[in-house]
Amino acid sequence: FPNAPCMRDGKCSKGYPKRFCEQTTMVENSYPEYERPDNGVRWGSERFMFDNRWVVPYNPYLTKKYKAHINVEIAGGVRAIKYLAKYVYKGSDRATLQVPGQHDEIDMTLQGRYIGPVQAIWRLMAYATHEEKPAVMQLPYHLAGRHRVAFSTNMTDAQIEMAVQTQSSAFIDWMKYNDANVDGRDLLYSDFPMHYTYVKNRGWHMRKKGHTIGRLPVAVPRQGEHFYLRSLLTVKRGARSYRDLYTVDGIHYPTPSAACRAMGLTFDDSEWISLFNEIKDTASAYALRNQFAVILSNSEVLDPQNIWELFKDNFSDDCLYRISRLGDELIMPPADWTDDER
Repeated sequence: FPNAPCMRDGKCSKGYPKRFCEQTTMVENSYPEYERPDNGVRWGSERFMFDNRWVVPYNPYLTKKYKAHINVEIAGGVRAIKYLAKYVYKGSDRATLQVPGQHDEIDMTLQGRYIGPVQAIWRLMAYATHEEKPAVMQLPYHLAGRHRVAFSTNMTDAQIEMAVQTQSSAFIDWMKYNDANVDGRDLLYSDFPMHYTYVKNRGWHMRKKGHTIGRLPVAVPRQGEHFYLRSLLTVKRGARSYRDLYTVDGIHYPTPSAACRAMGLTFDDSEWISLFNEIKDTASAYALRNQFAVILSNSEVLDPQNIWELFKDNFSDDCLYRISRLGDELIMPPADWTDDER
């Protein structure tokens, strides 16, 4: 089919026909190699005969239910999750519209949200667009007196100060619960949502049903004490107050950084390694490269080459896709280069 839309320079850009394969094999960082047995089954016409090498991956149930061609692929591995999440949250399709008959092409070109008839009906009927299990609760944490406070612009200074003192947060209420109860003192802050539920203005209560996991938002060293506070929360259990959180072996320290040093949580390249270990499965390769560049530019790194070697696969996991998009623009390395030089 030389005139098919997928054809590029006489070859199928989607890689068909695939090779015969007796069993499905999962391939790291790539599409699976699906079972395509050479069982002698052929179908088609005098013009062309198809076999298992030409079958696009599909799901029989979906094909029958929707009476349509639906391509179904297996997305395996932890890295696939962050890219699936990007597509779920990226928003609607967009289209460029141009109003004819005008002289100023720039002013008359509009970037707009495109909604097709199928998506419009789906939205109007309020059908779900995606589902996530288990639920993930983002847990706020902050230095003393740094929590978010809601106030009106016509409030007096005294009223604003009262709002700061009376309004709470999930983090403050976690410490209040531990101060009043002993049952949750063996848990880290990030593990608390697995066993307790949080209701604003009512605090934490024992969980009766459901399953939720907690997540501490990422902090980086340039955030100062906020970063060290997060480091403390990854090891300190059942804190009952800021004072208790900053106390190590019976000695109270004035800041999170001082408490971290007392606990042996020294800041060296291990902290950078810990940071990338935490975000590598959720951040895109572009974001990881950007973070690495910021660290190299603004912070002291003892052995940047070691960090690169540890996470180079994560930093470059979109390179194959980017290279595949270059096509004829790709400049190949000289043939006499070694693998290391390439």
